[in-house]
Amino acid sequence: MLVEIEAALSTSLIPATALEIRDAMLGLLSHYPTRAMSTSERASVARDWLTDLAAVPADIIAAACQEWRRRPNAFAPTPGHLLEPIGPVLAARRFQHRMASEWLAAQDRVANEDKRKDVGA
Repeated sequence: MLVEIEAALSTSLIPATALEIRDAMLGLLSHYPTRAMSTSERASVARDWLTDLAAVPADIIAAACQEWRRRPNAFAPTPGHLLEPIGPVLAARRFQHRMASEWLAAQDRVANEDKRKDVGA
């Protein structure tokens, strides 16, 4: 059971793809007024979002976008606005993964010690 939990936590830490980040960003930003930007400015903003959210799993990005959208915000967020609530969630997930990995490693050590004892007996 712990192996499956560790595997699920590991999978849950896979960062979003560029396409997933783009879709979340466009979906969220479409709810707010925008200022006129040149093509190069839009590309620069998109690169910033991709860079700033590159290490974040898609489900966490989606939850942060949903949270922002459901609050009475009259303006579109910056990546930093989303990274603030994302930070603790991502840290907790990484902690849970680390704990599961450490438990598995400890189980392996105990199992290996038991095998050595059996061989030596």
